[in-house]
Amino acid sequence: MSKMWTTYLCIGLAMFALFNSTLTRGAESTDTRQVTCIGKVLDEQDQPIAGANVSLHEMVFDETTYTYDPKSLGEAQTGADGAFSFVETVKDDQYRYCYIVAEKEGLALGFDNWRLRNGDKELQIKLGSPKELTGVVVDENGDPLSDARVVILILGLGEGRERKAVSGLVIPKPLTTNTDATGRFTFTRIPATATAELIVSKPGRATVNTYKRTGEPYQKLNFTEGQKDIRIIVPVEAKIEGIAVEKSTGKPVGGVSIRYTNEQETGYIRPKPFVSSEDGTFTVDALPAMRYVLALIPSYRELPDWVADPVEVITETGRTKSGVKLELSKGGVLEVKITDAVSKLPVKEVSVGVQDQARGRYQSSRSGEGGIARMRLMPGDYQVYSVHKQGYSQQRPREAVTIEVGKTQRLEYELFGMPKITGVVRDEEGKPVEGAALQVCPMGREACTSDAEGRFEAVFDPGSWSSSRVPTMYLVGAHENRNLAAAVEIGEDTRELDIELKPAVTFFGRVVDLW
Repeated sequence: MSKMWTTYLCIGLAMFALFNSTLTRGAESTDTRQVTCIGKVLDEQDQPIAGANVSLHEMVFDETTYTYDPKSLGEAQTGADGAFSFVETVKDDQYRYCYIVAEKEGLALGFDNWRLRNGDKELQIKLGSPKELTGVVVDENGDPLSDARVVILILGLGEGRERKAVSGLVIPKPLTTNTDATGRFTFTRIPATATAELIVSKPGRATVNTYKRTGEPYQKLNFTEGQKDIRIIVPVEAKIEGIAVEKSTGKPVGGVSIRYTNEQETGYIRPKPFVSSEDGTFTVDALPAMRYVLALIPSYRELPDWVADPVEVITETGRTKSGVKLELSKGGVLEVKITDAVSKLPVKEVSVGVQDQARGRYQSSRSGEGGIARMRLMPGDYQVYSVHKQGYSQQRPREAVTIEVGKTQRLEYELFGMPKITGVVRDEEGKPVEGAALQVCPMGREACTSDAEGRFEAVFDPGSWSSSRVPTMYLVGAHENRNLAAAVEIGEDTRELDIELKPAVTFFGRVVDLW
């Protein structure tokens, strides 16, 4: 690709990101900051709704189990003006995603999403007439299944980047129900135009998830409000029975945390891990028939006692796959020490990633107080592919290391703080522009926003570019409401730069295939 085409591509992608996403604030001097979400709950005629209950929720990632758990962050009730607000403290290196849910008796649910790292948010949630979503749950013979638990896994509103979503895993009460004697279920508080995916479970039966990940962004959901012909077949469960043993002796090992994954695994619906019994045995039930992979739970922060190669299991409906054996080993240990290139002090909370060259698997760990990240690995050849922490330039050392049984390999790396460009944004009249979004392309981590005096601080990361040749870089700025934009070429050593925004142009086009 020529330099000119690369230039057009970089500027185009950056403009798209700046105009079509909610942007972060400018860099701040502290690690934590307070962000606020304010909004109003309105009816279909845009009139405020008093007495609506508004709640804030989050799905919290558990680094020990690699799963998510719902957490309620607060509740508010709207007054005569329909207003509500929430305040949260967020760390700059945290990716927190929250759900705002509004409820009022007799009306459909309303909801929106809030990425806390994007800063303050102002929104409106409309509550309209409730719609229904109805269907039937049957067994493999077509006979109705009563007392099956049906949960709305995803309830979505809008399309593409504008889609809002909430889940029955976050707010179970309004989005969970049970089938009646005829196998029927009904959800009664569905917003107009909403789409959905479901999870159905019943003791002795496989847990069925209707969401099948395609890999496409914002893929279409299967079910639509008002639909009454949903039919979900829930077959008899498949099971896995196995044992965890020490590979060298065959001795059973109890208390080992094991996870199982399959091709349908998506985000926070990843199943919780299980623990082997004192005699090393374990059982996994309620499984649909498909291919599963059983593996030990890795640890980001502490050195685990064991390591093992994952085991593949293919299950069949109504049958138990027995004799599965997970063979544990002490393996070898990799220690990676990370220091600041300027202060020479150890750096904690650095993510270190390695790839198993033979098996193609990735594993990562984080450095502790002494700046050391430790991993227990199976014997073999590995490559250190990433050393990274927020605020530092990412390293991709590609260094090879061989792990041997009972031995510890040690590596050391230095991290450099990411360079920053500071300056002032002005319009054609020379006046400072507040609220302009700026980002270095193609190496900017995130957009920053100019303050009331037009000042900004843009951070970029030359280490994020995988090629050994650093491409042409641009500082791209845009103000959506005023339709202003600019792109200025910069160098690796650029640290101060004022930018002038001018009237922007909008491109329209159509993407077609080659046939």
